[in-house]
Amino acid sequence: MSAYKGWKNYATWSVNFELFDGVNVPEFFDMTQNANDLGLQLKLHVIKTMKGIHDDEGLKSDCTMAYLDTVDWQEIAQHMIDEWVKA
Repeated sequence: MSAYKGWKNYATWSVNFELFDGVNVPEFFDMTQNANDLGLQLKLHVIKTMKGIHDDEGLKSDCTMAYLDTVDWQEIAQHMIDEWVKA
């Protein structure tokens, strides 16, 4: 996938924009951890949320999980950490 609006790809941009933009992230996640660990926490949180919405194991769930696999979670996490440090 190619770069999109300054992000690694469209999926990374859209997940950050649709799910995390405007959220007080430090209220829910430890911002003192490194980007790898925070990225993993974000991914697990989103997957858990999506599985709650798509509780079936069919095509819709498979497509959602495949889309989430293309997200650069570390990039989102580093962006959050950088914003938290600025604040």
